[in-house]
Amino acid sequence: MEAMASGLPVLCSDIRGNVDLIENGKGGYTYNKFDSDGFAQGIDKLANDEQLRSNMVKHNRKKLEKFSIENVRAEYLRILNNLVTDFSTK
Repeated sequence: MEAMASGLPVLCSDIRGNVDLIENGKGGYTYNKFDSDGFAQGIDKLANDEQLRSNMVKHNRKKLEKFSIENVRAEYLRILNNLVTDFSTK
C-alpha cells in the first residue's frame, strides 16, 4: 500500500493483503514467493515500458482513494454509530 501511495507500480508475492490490493497486470504483478524468474521478468517489463508504469501508477492511486483519511474516518463513524444505536436499543 505504501508503494502504491508513493506512485509506484508494485511487484510483490502473492500473499493475502498483497492480492487484495494488487490487480495483476493493472497495478503491478504478483508472483509466487519462489518465482525469481517471474520477479525478474516483471522488473524488466516495468523498466522498459514507461507507459505501462504510468498506467499502473494511475490505477493504484485510484484504487487507494477508498483508503483516504476522509473515507476511513467516515467508515469508522458509521460503525460507531451502528454500535451506539444497537447498544441503545437493548
